[in-house]
Amino acid sequence: MNCRSMQRLLLTTLLAAATGCGTAVFHHTVEVTALHGAAGTTRVAVFDRQMGSSRDWAHRALGESSAAQPYSASISTTPAVTILDAKTARPVTISLAIPEVTDDGYFQLAIERPARDEPRDAAFCGYGDYLPAGGVAAIPVTVTAEADEGRWTVRLRVDVREARARFGGGP
Repeated sequence: MNCRSMQRLLLTTLLAAATGCGTAVFHHTVEVTALHGAAGTTRVAVFDRQMGSSRDWAHRALGESSAAQPYSASISTTPAVTILDAKTARPVTISLAIPEVTDDGYFQLAIERPARDEPRDAAFCGYGDYLPAGGVAAIPVTVTAEADEGRWTVRLRVDVREARARFGGGP
């Protein structure tokens, strides 16, 4: 083997190693602070819609949230990664059930970039549906999102009274 062939082989091997791909598991933390719930605390759930989007599945994760005590959950994603981008945060979709606003479905919110107290809309999805329903009002959510080595820490603030009014559940 001549020198030039050896260089090509080495370069090919290095490129293959540098762009080798696989999957990685990232655990994301989501906190939900519910403001102005009817009882002072509000039942909320953050769940993995990849595992199911039924009411029963969503309600398995129900917990209490209030202005003083946020609800906290962890969701996982398993994206394809390469050696070069293994620590890059990928978009994550948060599925949020708030029975006090509606018990007919849940709300979806895509986290794609860092944010600080950013007002966003979470789109409604009926239970059993994977994608948002067209023509149905979304609820307002304030988002703070930070990425660290592929993992997201997301803090959501939901004004339950405003969400109910916007979604049609009344004041």
